Amino acid sequence: MLLAPLAQAGADGSHTRVLALADMALSDLMQVNVSIATRKPTAVRDTPAAVFVLTGEDIRHSGATTIPEALRLVPGLDVARVDGHSWAVSARGFTNIFSENLLVMIDGRSVFTPLFNGVNWDVQDVMLEDVDHIEVIRGPGGSVWGANAVNGVINIITKHAEDTQGGLLAGGGGTQDERGFGALRYGGALGDNGYFRVYGKGFSRDNAKDFFARKIDNYEQLRGGFRADMDMANGEWTLQGDIYRGHEGKQRSLILPAAPFSQTVNDLINVAGGNILSRWTSGGLSVQAYYDKVRRDQATFVENRDTFDFDLKYHHDPFGIHDVQWGLGYRLTRSDLPGGLTISFNPDKRSDSLFSAFVQDEITLIPEALSLTLGSRFEKNDLSGYEFAPSARLLWHVTDTQQLWGAVSRAYVPPSQAEASMRHNFVRVPGFNLALVPNAALNTIDLIAYEMGYRNQFSPDFSVDSTVFINDYKDLTTTTTGSFNPATGLLPISQGNDMSARTYGAEVTARWQVFDPWRLTASWSWLLLHAYSSTDPGSAIGLESTPRNHLSLSSYLELPYHMNFDTMLYTTSSRPNISNPARAISAWTRVDLRLGWKPVDTMEMSVAVQNVFDEKHEELSTASKLRLPFGRSIYGKLTATF
Repeated sequence: MLLAPLAQAGADGSHTRVLALADMALSDLMQVNVSIATRKPTAVRDTPAAVFVLTGEDIRHSGATTIPEALRLVPGLDVARVDGHSWAVSARGFTNIFSENLLVMIDGRSVFTPLFNGVNWDVQDVMLEDVDHIEVIRGPGGSVWGANAVNGVINIITKHAEDTQGGLLAGGGGTQDERGFGALRYGGALGDNGYFRVYGKGFSRDNAKDFFARKIDNYEQLRGGFRADMDMANGEWTLQGDIYRGHEGKQRSLILPAAPFSQTVNDLINVAGGNILSRWTSGGLSVQAYYDKVRRDQATFVENRDTFDFDLKYHHDPFGIHDVQWGLGYRLTRSDLPGGLTISFNPDKRSDSLFSAFVQDEITLIPEALSLTLGSRFEKNDLSGYEFAPSARLLWHVTDTQQLWGAVSRAYVPPSQAEASMRHNFVRVPGFNLALVPNAALNTIDLIAYEMGYRNQFSPDFSVDSTVFINDYKDLTTTTTGSFNPATGLLPISQGNDMSARTYGAEVTARWQVFDPWRLTASWSWLLLHAYSSTDPGSAIGLESTPRNHLSLSSYLELPYHMNFDTMLYTTSSRPNISNPARAISAWTRVDLRLGWKPVDTMEMSVAVQNVFDEKHEELSTASKLRLPFGRSIYGKLTATF
């Protein structure tokens, strides 16, 4: 079979047991436990949400070398590469480089930055060989995860240290995207009841090139970390941490204090950071705390950020038909943002607190047939004050192999730190200044989502999972140009909440075990978006650039002589641009191939070709004038265990 063992872990990263998915039939995969939707281990078939599990073996077969590239395999996610080190990842529309509607975690640690309300994917990395699985919700998760869990939630869960004993060495290289990379990991025992692992990895990716073959950027990074897991008499304790440092190129326009007043430069961005996380679980109680530090040094501004987070969760079954969870949390974020002539912050130093609590009750209406889950999260933050995100989810087991579910949820996006305090000068010459000015009075973006899903295991070898939804958004952020002030020379661009939108969507995923060595997975997602703004019709452009259709197909085929042949196909419809058709993104199709061979059980050699037919294409249009096409990339890899 094609799937390796999957540790059954909670959304907080807790480990319970290992199931040998390699020996499972396709129908048994519906019994795999996930926790991202309910914050407790729940079988996929019993989860009243659009949930998908991407295993570590799926990632290996895909040939992906970064987390965003691996996420292309997830149905309903829109992954668009911007340049050599930047990606936009979103679910159910609103694709942009920050994607404020998608909450992302690694082992339960949020990697979502409040600066721009988004994820810097260039520094979100783990040793991919140590990824156990990735759990993904498409749709709101705010009732258990809070702010920004609007259109989706992703949790990247690494393996328990017990599952990474011994040594592993991986390395390779190739053309452009993968000039060279390597990783080393070693795991051992800690007494009779504990295990640990340490790892180090690095990569160097060559400069991407624009249509004129000019080198634009590069991408190099070193990273290391550890994890320790201890089974104790009164529970299980985990301690883990990571540290990284790297640099990457970026072409940008800078404001100058004298003529010519602006200049396009090749900026070298230096990135560094680290984190440490501790978690203790005992019965229904889980306590987690982490510290995360980030530094990002670029020509326009510098970001220094320290985050302290505490989370407590308790799960119990007090009345038989009621399965109750509740939790409390606190997060403190301290930022230091020295600016420059192009971008500045006022204040440039600040501390923000987030207080949170959630409660959820799964009520059994008809045993083993019908259940209702009610819950809400309550938060207080320093930018928008008090918020809440209630949800109601109904699950009906129509038969042993069919499930029907429906949900109504609220989710929200508070204003970002940049929206409240950042000034961005676009033009600054004597007597005239065109600038985006901050607005500390922005409202929270609000979503009411209506979802319905249907799953059917038609046979042990064929299953279908489908979802339809309607999302209503209000107070979406818009930009308007104000009046010119002759006294100051300022022509301001200000932000407001003058837009509403409605999306209609459908998502279908089918899995087919054609025969024992060959598995196919196909998915299709469709999205129709209507945006309304009375003050700034042009603001809808960014929303309507979302592709209407996504289609993906993956094929994993085991061949004789311990070989694998894997094929991935991705196709995306066009991204229109109403105000500037020249900046629209055409539809594109990409085919990836991977051939792997295991001459012995402890070694695998593989060759991967991404974008086989070398169809150079752009994937996303950003505010920058720079747009990079992506073509064929080839690399080889050797993995050995000892």
